[in-house]
Amino acid sequence: MNPSLPTLIFAGPSLTPESKQLIDSIPQATLCPPIQRGDLPHWLQQGFRGNLIIADGLFGQTLAVGHAEIREALAKECQVYGVSSMGAIRAYEMRHMGVMGVGQVYARFAQDEAEDFQDDEVTLLHTTAPEYRALSEPLIHLRVCVDDFIAKKIFSPKAGTKIIQHLKQMYFGDRTLHLFQQLVAQHTTDNISSYMNVFENYRIKNSDLTTFLRRIFLENNLLLQD
Repeated sequence: MNPSLPTLIFAGPSLTPESKQLIDSIPQATLCPPIQRGDLPHWLQQGFRGNLIIADGLFGQTLAVGHAEIREALAKECQVYGVSSMGAIRAYEMRHMGVMGVGQVYARFAQDEAEDFQDDEVTLLHTTAPEYRALSEPLIHLRVCVDDFIAKKIFSPKAGTKIIQHLKQMYFGDRTLHLFQQLVAQHTTDNISSYMNVFENYRIKNSDLTTFLRRIFLENNLLLQD
């Protein structure tokens, strides 16, 4: 990534207080709402040439960012990075076209196609800007938690598979932490409330974006010191 170029960051629900502070501290970085169809052509028509970081995107109520739009940005020598959510999906789909995937979410899409990861792994319901308060929990976060519970022997791998299969069959907006805790309680007698209190540790969509922005912040600082 070229830290001397302007940077657009399309993000909403994946933002954290730290990531917002980092964006404010990165020279030439602009925070944009979650990306939707038409956003990239608008910026390109305004003459933007630089780094594009796609984290969150809208769909359903509006058209999602299109592959042709991203190809146009690449053709105009923008560097495109996908992370966290919609960005990770598009980066995986366009990995051979020059879009660079970053983070754990992208790695989960890329590591094993047989695992049948689908787009709704990263989707959630949320309130409008600027809060983007989550009303449901992305399945990918629940997967990370299940993997950790299996490692801690809170329940068996068989139980973990059963929980994930149940969640996969549901509408993504119905996947809440309250429901998840009820499902876990069916497979263990352990008190898991302490784990639920630190569920932020499993939110890799958020941590992926924060980690990537930390890297950019450090690269900018090194550039300024040269």
